[in-house]
Amino acid sequence: MGKYAPSFPKIRFNCDLEMAAYLGSKEAKEIKMKRIEEAYKEMYKAQYELKEVRRKNADPKKLESYTERDPDGTIRSYSFLNGKSCESIVYPDGTGKTTCD
Repeated sequence: MGKYAPSFPKIRFNCDLEMAAYLGSKEAKEIKMKRIEEAYKEMYKAQYELKEVRRKNADPKKLESYTERDPDGTIRSYSFLNGKSCESIVYPDGTGKTTCD
């Protein structure tokens, strides 16, 4: 071993969760999926909070709208008029839905 070589044994994929999951580590896949799930929960919470702030601040006399795109390709459009709102969602497979309150 060279002068600067580590004196401890190298643990394969110790810091590379993505590669470990890709190569079949069950533990790494579980950790990765849990992190993705938490990230989506945080994203949906932030989207909801943003929608509520925009609804609250929307001018009731004008139609206001905005559009977001999720990491999976889902497109969400929100429209506000007279204190009411509509949400249109188009999924990556081309299906969609619109709901209004």
